[in-house]
Amino acid sequence: MIYVIWIESTITDHQIFTLKEFSRLKGVNLQVIALKDELSVRKKQGWRKADLSTVNGKIINTPVLFSLFKLVKKNKDATLIFGGPFDNWVITLFLILNLLFGRRVYILTEPFSPLKLGYFKDKIINKFGFVSKLRWFKHFVLWSVIKNQINGVFAISKLSAFQLKKFGLDKEKIYPFGYFVPRMINDELQTSREQSEYLRFVFVGSINKTKGIDLAVAAIAKLHNSGFKISLDIYGPGDINSFNLSNNISYKGLIEFGRSQEVISNYDCLLLPSRYDGWGVVVNESLLAGVPVICSKQVGASVLLEKMDCGAVFDINIKNSIENVLILLCKDRGVIKKWHKNIIDINKIITPNCAAQYIYDVLLSSLDKETNPIINLYR
Repeated sequence: MIYVIWIESTITDHQIFTLKEFSRLKGVNLQVIALKDELSVRKKQGWRKADLSTVNGKIINTPVLFSLFKLVKKNKDATLIFGGPFDNWVITLFLILNLLFGRRVYILTEPFSPLKLGYFKDKIINKFGFVSKLRWFKHFVLWSVIKNQINGVFAISKLSAFQLKKFGLDKEKIYPFGYFVPRMINDELQTSREQSEYLRFVFVGSINKTKGIDLAVAAIAKLHNSGFKISLDIYGPGDINSFNLSNNISYKGLIEFGRSQEVISNYDCLLLPSRYDGWGVVVNESLLAGVPVICSKQVGASVLLEKMDCGAVFDINIKNSIENVLILLCKDRGVIKKWHKNIIDINKIITPNCAAQYIYDVLLSSLDKETNPIINLYR
C-alpha cells in the first residue's frame, strides 16, 4: 500500500480527473490537501470548483502550517507530492522543512514563463524584463536548495524538463508529464469528416498576446485577403476590442464550463499560437473531440502532436511560420484527413487513467528498482 498526501494551493480540473483515477488504483491511499477551493482569476473565466470529495480532499484554511504538520505527523510513512509549490510561500516552506526531515517528496511543476507579458492579461510586467529575470532567480535559488533531497519531479512539458536540467537537477529524477482530462463526448471518434467550402479554425483561450491571439487574427486575415477560403471563430475571456477582426473572423464569447469538446468538435482545426503555454489543456480537449491541432512549439502539449502526427507544430519566432502551415492545409485537405486517423491512437494514451498509472509506477520505482515507469507522451 502506497499512502500519498497531495498538497497544492488549489486543485482544478487540470488535476482532479487524474487524482480521481489515482485514488481508485489498487494499493493506493490518497489524501488531497488544498489551501483554496478556487482561484478568483479562474472563476472570472467561468471555471467551476473541483469536487474534492471525489479524491478524499479537504481545504485547510488556518493555521495552515500547524494543520499540515499535524496531518503529516500522523502519517509518517506517507509520500508527499507538491503541486506547483513555488506559487505559495507557505507550501514552499512546508516542502523545504519536510525535505530537511528526510521525507519522501515529489513535485509536479510547470515551467515558469520567460516572457515580460502577464499570463492572463496583456500587461508588460516590466519592459526591461526585470520580473522575468526575477522568476529565473527565484527558481534557481529554490531548486539549488532542494535538488539533491527531492525524490523526483513530474515535469509538465519539455520546457519544464529543460529548465530543471539547467538548474542542476539529475535527469534521472525528471519524469515527463502533462495534464489530462476525460473525453466528454459520447459519439465515437470519426476517422473522416464532412468538409465545408471554408477551412474552419477555432481559437479557445484567454484573449491576450501571451496566448497569441494577435498572431492568429493576423495570419487568418492575411490568408483571407490573399483569396484563401479560411475562417476563425474565437472563444474565451478578455477584451476582443483590442484586436481588429476582419469579416472572416468572429468572436463567440465564453464556452459554458464543460462544453469545450462539444464546441470544438464543430471545426476543422484548433489554432493555438501561444508565446508561452505551460501545457495548454485545450489541446487535449481538441484531440479528445477528434479535431486536429495547429500550435506553436511554445505550447507544452505540442508534444502530443509530435508523438502521433495529429496536427502541426510551428515556431512563432520564424517569420510566416503560421501562414505556411495554414496555406499547406488550404491547398491539401488530405493532410487533415491523415491527422484525423491518427487522433484515434493519441486518444488511447492521454487519459487520466494512463496518467494515474504512470504516477503510481514512478512512486513504486523508488521502492522497487525493477519497476520501469513509462509514459508515451513524448516522442
